Amino acid sequence: MRKTIRQKIKNKIFKSGNILRLSKTIFDLYSKSNPSNSRFIISLFCKEDNSTYEIEGKDFNSESEILELKRFENIGISFQDYIQEKYVNITLFQDPERLSRNELKIESREHPWTDQTFKTITDILNAVTPQNLLLEKYGRYLYHFIALNIGLLVLCVIRGLILHFHIPPSPYNKSSLFDQMIKTYHFTKYIILFAITWAEGASILFPLWRWLLNLWPSVEFDFGPEHLKASKNVRKALWLIISLILFPLIINLISAYFFINK
Repeated sequence: MRKTIRQKIKNKIFKSGNILRLSKTIFDLYSKSNPSNSRFIISLFCKEDNSTYEIEGKDFNSESEILELKRFENIGISFQDYIQEKYVNITLFQDPERLSRNELKIESREHPWTDQTFKTITDILNAVTPQNLLLEKYGRYLYHFIALNIGLLVLCVIRGLILHFHIPPSPYNKSSLFDQMIKTYHFTKYIILFAITWAEGASILFPLWRWLLNLWPSVEFDFGPEHLKASKNVRKALWLIISLILFPLIINLISAYFFINK
């Protein structure tokens, strides 16, 4: 009876050392088998030049310099023994559209071999640096928090423009039902202001949210030329803009809104 174990791989930042450790472990399985009846192969796809590199039947450590020269989008490591019917495969995709295909798969009729191989490889995977889980765990709350801050920024800018250009307030009917409700329930205006602020921010944030989530891919390769690490470089630039420009700007606008122009 064949036993198959599958495990999804997610929230990992792979460095070259992690890839080499995985390849060596699987290559050792190949070394213990009969080479004429088995196969070991590593496949690496580079999106920049649409090229695929394959290393077959030998230890990847002898060819590992390629990891620092190219920016790879997906990596596959596979071993198969056709006679003993053993199979190990690791598939890693950095592409957000293919995250569901990131997995470890082990098959064999020898159940103890399957279990031991699974334990050995998962121990290596568990040692891989975890991806930042902040957005995954608290994404819903962060979305509302960021939307409120964006809405507050918009509100402060609008108020600043009104004060700068001395735009008179629009006339309204003081006997209107809305005005009476505001007077009767004083807290209502704060609820309405809160809702408007959130709606303004959410309308701006919504089209950007998916792009923001993709800056922290579930599987990320932290090796290769530094200038080609798109997600990592955008994250650095984003934190720089937030810390040096947006955060001080928001603080100043809030101060002006609540304290200067009362």
